[in-house]
Amino acid sequence: MKLDIPDSFLKEEVRCDYTVSEEMKRCWAASLKILSVIDDICKQNGIRYFAMYGTLLGAVRHKGFIPWDDDIDIGMLRSDYDRFFAIAAKAMPYGYQEISYRTFAGYEEVVRRISNGYDLTKESIEWRKNNFYGFPYVVGVDVFPMDYIPENPEERDLFYQILYILMSAIECFKADSKTTAEQNEIILGQIETMLNVSIRRDGTELSQLLYLAEYVSASYGPEDSGTIGEALDHMGGDVAGKYLMPVSLYQNLTDIDFEMVKIPVPRDYDRLLKGIFGEQYMNPVKYHAHDFPFYNKQKRQME
Repeated sequence: MKLDIPDSFLKEEVRCDYTVSEEMKRCWAASLKILSVIDDICKQNGIRYFAMYGTLLGAVRHKGFIPWDDDIDIGMLRSDYDRFFAIAAKAMPYGYQEISYRTFAGYEEVVRRISNGYDLTKESIEWRKNNFYGFPYVVGVDVFPMDYIPENPEERDLFYQILYILMSAIECFKADSKTTAEQNEIILGQIETMLNVSIRRDGTELSQLLYLAEYVSASYGPEDSGTIGEALDHMGGDVAGKYLMPVSLYQNLTDIDFEMVKIPVPRDYDRLLKGIFGEQYMNPVKYHAHDFPFYNKQKRQME
């Protein structure tokens, strides 16, 4: 992906009656640079990816970022997802990292991301300032796996129930959990019985549960179903259900404008966006989907 970000892009700007600060514009630029690295790896290795969530909506409605959004989300079919992360560690330039429970002990999320670092040391902050348009904070692109979902309603319900139990158990082992050791032991025993597995009690219980959730999510293949969905992030909830589409929708892609680059999206994006956001998805609605902006926590740590 050829990326040429002009200085004018980094200036404060009003979009849709919303002021996008210079700091946010630099954040966007840093995100685009990481996306360009992902894009290059994918093109060199025949791996498909596509915009998801607010990034997809922004590409279609704004030809770039939603003015009140602060990150980039992409998706890959599971086979491409596995290939990408198998290749990325060796293919990424200096300073880029896979951030996941597989690469960092204590990481608490099942979804992986490609980031320009992990910590806030003096050296890493200076490196990011020099290489990411003056933006000093850790920024990444979230990469979501799209898996085959059972088409039989009863089988699908069981699939989602198992994932829901696993994802609920994961919450109990996070650093801010209020559950007791005794309660967690009961939870582990129930999961062991449910899945016929053994979970080590060695301080890595969270990582083992994250692995199990990913393993279950990827347990169906093209020989089992023609339906694709994003099971892990929303545990089969309302939003995830809206992403359930024929596999062909995620295989038939086209490139559309996203700021000064182009990004792949499902060719039938209208069908997908109407299913997710409703018939009026082209009408902007200002809201923040998560803590906004994400880098405020890092800013407080630096201060």
